[in-house]
Amino acid sequence: MARTFDSLRFDAGSLSLNLVATVGRRYGRPVERLGSVARLHEWLDGVRLRVDGEATDDDLEQLRRLREDLHALFRAAVSGERPSGGAVSRVNAAAERGPQLRSTADGLAARGLDPLIALIAADAIRILAGSDRDAIRVCDADDCSMLYLARGERSRRWCSSATCGNRSRVAAHRARSRAA
Repeated sequence: MARTFDSLRFDAGSLSLNLVATVGRRYGRPVERLGSVARLHEWLDGVRLRVDGEATDDDLEQLRRLREDLHALFRAAVSGERPSGGAVSRVNAAAERGPQLRSTADGLAARGLDPLIALIAADAIRILAGSDRDAIRVCDADDCSMLYLARGERSRRWCSSATCGNRSRVAAHRARSRAA
């Protein structure tokens, strides 16, 4: 299936960066990938998180606010700028909610969305305060600004070699061919 700009992304390398990736084309005409509670449930399935009960519009709005704070913190880390004190405080407050399990008919799940928000915030704290901070990258494609973790011996240049990387390589090849 071809990826579209409103497709959910699960290839950023971490739970918190996958949440940040729920806005596409952030610096052009932004595309909201979490436009409804149903899409939120699709995202939760995609990151393999189970919540007991249904998420609400308020939960969705809370997650979107966390997403924007995380985006600001990750961008500050990439650029070497001082992060917003408000974003730091809000992410810390989200992490303090602490995850809790609940036994359900289908097994175990998080009790409501608050514990999942805490997990996402804790994941971001782990990245920003640890060695993964140096692995945060911005996609090198001209039409993409996705943040992702580039780990391993060969640090990748694109959020996805199959999409942004391929488009960039094809465009470079065409430019070289025209110049020759």
